Amino acid sequence: MTYKSIIINTTTLGAELVADILFDIGSQGVSIIDSADVIELFNSEIIWDYIEQNVFAESEVVKVTGYTSEEQLKDAQAELDTRLAELREYSEFALGSLEVSIVDIDGEDWYNTWKKFYSPIELDKIAIVPCWQNYDKDKVVVRINPGMAFGTGEHESTRMCLTLLEKLDLTDKTVSDIGCGSGILGIAALKLGAKSCYFADIDKLALENMRENATLNNVMDNATVECASLLMGSAPKSDVILANITADILIKFASQLPPFLTQDTKIIVSGIIKEREVVVLDAFAAIGLVPTNRITMKDWVALEF
Repeated sequence: MTYKSIIINTTTLGAELVADILFDIGSQGVSIIDSADVIELFNSEIIWDYIEQNVFAESEVVKVTGYTSEEQLKDAQAELDTRLAELREYSEFALGSLEVSIVDIDGEDWYNTWKKFYSPIELDKIAIVPCWQNYDKDKVVVRINPGMAFGTGEHESTRMCLTLLEKLDLTDKTVSDIGCGSGILGIAALKLGAKSCYFADIDKLALENMRENATLNNVMDNATVECASLLMGSAPKSDVILANITADILIKFASQLPPFLTQDTKIIVSGIIKEREVVVLDAFAAIGLVPTNRITMKDWVALEF
């Protein structure tokens, strides 16, 4: 079956209206590329440490892309043209050119094409394996279905957390995975012998992906899941606490930590760019903690306390 992408040029104000039209005509997915979103996110300093400057050089044109089969597009082309014409005529907003481009997606099954970009990620003890791939090497296998949540094992910060984690003796330990994303860290801890893991994230979609991944690995019975910001929910004291988040959030996280620590609690944090390492170290020093291990990968740092 041949698939098509429908690319429509518009503005920030028009993006959602155009996306609604694409869904109405049967698009099986829609993406919006808008540099205004990047600027807004960059200004939220509590979330983002940095963004590459070339991102800001993108055109002011917002591109809304839908995906559909060639047959479906033939049936929907007239409706698409009519809806866009009505939008031009009646909208009170500046919607840009609403120019439409149709591009072939190389005759591949676009819905599954993205899977070819994922392959097993191997560490000393652990292998992170996409759920659709076979894997028979003698490692602790963590299977994931990569979704919208952060944490597939590919990013340096996740790899470093896993590298530090697999060096610990986790037998019968309790673990907390704070800002868990896909759940890959906590799930790996359970597969390495931990007794239980508390998973927390503010993103409900991330928690859905986390539950799916925990089920894939048969560890959901050992998981407690909560939609909560950092340690603001019902987080327990834990033998091991994991947090792969950004520097500014780690500063806030450090201030919340003391009530959740035992005398022997191990803490692994990552998601720190080198330029921000000092402020993270200062935040942990303020609660009496100094790192016992430090690893780096490219511009990223992970610390163990």
